[in-house]
Formats: sequence, C-alpha cells, structure tokens
Amino acid sequence: MREFAILDEISENAQTGEKEFFVLPMIVSSCVDCKTGCAKRGKPFRAKNSRGLELNVGDAVRLGLPKIALALNGLLSFLVPIACAVAGFFLAPYIGERVFPLEFVRSHAEEMRAGGVVFFLLASSSVVFVISRSNLHFMVPEILHTV
Repeated sequence: MREFAILDEISENAQTGEKEFFVLPMIVSSCVDCKTGCAKRGKPFRAKNSRGLELNVGDAVRLGLPKIALALNGLLSFLVPIACAVAGFFLAPYIGERVFPLEFVRSHAEEMRAGGVVFFLLASSSVVFVISRSNLHFMVPEILHTV
C-alpha cells in the first residue's frame, strides 16, 4: 500500500448516510522530476476518516493501518501454513487409506506423512499468496493526517 495519497472524492453513502473518502495513490518516485502533472495515476480506493479530520478534495494525506492489524496479518500469514502442514502430517494416513490399499499405506506411512505435510503446506501458502495479491482487502486504510 502507498503511504501518501491525494483525496480524489468525498461522497455520501446512500445506505448509511456516512461520508466515504476515495484517495488516489501518489507514486512518489515519479514525482521527483515532475514538472507538468501527474502522468502515473493509480486506481482510487476507499479510506476511513475515523479521526474526523477536515478534508477537501485535492488534499494530500498520509495513510496507515493500525499496528495491531498489521501484526495480526503477518502472524496469520505464517501460522496458517504451519497449522496446515501439521494437519497434513496427521491427516495423510487417513486420506491415504481411502485412496490406496491398506498394505501400501502401512508400508509407506512415513512417505505419506511427508507428502501430506508438503502438499498441505504448499496448498495453504498458495491460498495466502493469492489472497495477498488479489483485490480482496480485509482492512481499509485510515487517513492519519494531511501533508
């Protein structure tokens, strides 16, 4: 997420009656030598104004997320794949019994457990990766202050 943005639009939500704030990300690296205008416009996204700041369209603002939310997000990004790998270790023999003959499962129990760990770890890590790269956002950034 970009730290700095320009307030692009203020509208009122028809259902709740609350103000909604849409910001445009500032690509700061392209602003260094800019003399004409913004050539790199990002896609507007919604931000919260939970601090009740007086804002006008065109204001430059700094965005952020609560530190506890960032810490929880990072922690879950590691704990979910690890928990799935542990589950794969214990579930692999039960899944193997349904797919392979019982003698095969008994003679290759350790290989099945290792395969279960690898499969569950890769599957859960892939899900975390896809969610992190998608447009699905669980947290809305907050406008911290104007610049």
